[in-house]
Amino acid sequence: MASRKAAWVVAALTLAAVAAVLFVLRTEKPRTPGAENAASPSFVPSAHLPSPPSGDSDEVPDARPEPVATPQPGPPLSDVIAGMLEAGDIAGAEKSARAAGKVLFVDGGANAEVRDGKRVVFAVSDPQLAECAEQLNDDDAMVRADALQELFYLTMGTGTRSEQVMAAFLATDPAEEVRAAAAAGLEMSESPSTVDLLIRALGDSAEQVREQARTSLGLIRDPIVVAKLKEARARESDPAVRDIIDQLLIQSFDEPLTLDPALLDH
Repeated sequence: MASRKAAWVVAALTLAAVAAVLFVLRTEKPRTPGAENAASPSFVPSAHLPSPPSGDSDEVPDARPEPVATPQPGPPLSDVIAGMLEAGDIAGAEKSARAAGKVLFVDGGANAEVRDGKRVVFAVSDPQLAECAEQLNDDDAMVRADALQELFYLTMGTGTRSEQVMAAFLATDPAEEVRAAAAAGLEMSESPSTVDLLIRALGDSAEQVREQARTSLGLIRDPIVVAKLKEARARESDPAVRDIIDQLLIQSFDEPLTLDPALLDH
């Protein structure tokens, strides 16, 4: 009798436990994927991330620069000038040389190779002229001055374009001995632009350049010198330069010059 009563007790307890389990299963909410992460305050589903702030923000924008295309180097200056000379465009070749801060010297000889230097780009076939051109690119001022003198004697009456070289060195060389040599090399020029350059050189900061410009102007046997000197004196404000111009105007060329007396009034 006691054993039967114990069996009923065990059965009753078992049924109660089973009923409790079933109750829990019926009342528990179904789990969804990611539910564990949703309970964490630091987790935010990617679909609900906030958009980047617009307007004022403490965030630093991407400062990386846009890629810039590297410019490709052009052809060498000697090749550019060689092509122009081959096409007969001497004016264009001179302009290209000036744009590079240089002067072009061409002797007109056939098969002359264009060579680029520090100051002079040259295409000459005569070996002596080529040597002069090389020396004009020298850093030593006395070497350049001697080269200009040699160039003057080698090209005298040959119709080469050495006059442009002389004019360029007179206008731009930093050494006074080179400018003086260039002024001496222009003593036979009859170009109006060269006469203007020599007249401007009368006001050079170096005395030897002023004296050489005066000498060269006095040796140019062309009426254009007189006309240019008159124009220069009318606009010149430096009394010393006006005195030099006056002396040039009253000196004899082929014949004594007849001047307007008012021209010489200071």
